[in-house]
Amino acid sequence: MQLPPAAKVIDLGCGDMKLLSEIAKIRPDLQLHGVDIGNLPQNAGSLRFTNADVTTYEADAEYQLALAIDILEHLPRPELLVNTAWKALAARGRFYTSVPSVTKLLLFGEANFFSDYSHIRPFNCKSMTRLLQDHGFEVRSTAAIGHGKKSLLRTGYYLLRGLLTQNGAYLNGIITMIGGTTIETIATKIA
Repeated sequence: MQLPPAAKVIDLGCGDMKLLSEIAKIRPDLQLHGVDIGNLPQNAGSLRFTNADVTTYEADAEYQLALAIDILEHLPRPELLVNTAWKALAARGRFYTSVPSVTKLLLFGEANFFSDYSHIRPFNCKSMTRLLQDHGFEVRSTAAIGHGKKSLLRTGYYLLRGLLTQNGAYLNGIITMIGGTTIETIATKIA
């Protein structure tokens, strides 16, 4: 996704602003703005930060890109953040989301979705698409990331090794080969 020079980007749920800091290194011309609950992160530098609840934050419709990275799964009402993004975006602005896949419910140990007690709901491609479409976005692409086309031989090896050793990592490998670990979506604001 190409952004024009000096484009405005808002990261809803920016946390410590590491992502925006990395983007600034690659594209110093962009106007980067992070929104989250908390204090200004120490590494913010010249980046703009607003201490606010992302589900109620009111931004002018001036951003070309809104980001919601690993936050929607923490919200009881993710549609509120989606509405915030819609309001913040200029006409035809893009919205990029990344959330854990529903597949993570099936994983063992620390890789399981609910190993993070703050996770409320996972998504799949269909549920993410519907969430965005129901709130004024045209979904350009959505995909389960974190799985690849593995050979039948490797799948069999993971299954056998996991069962024989009772090592959940091998069984997790099979599950993520099937359904991925992350759902990434790019959508465009419908004016």
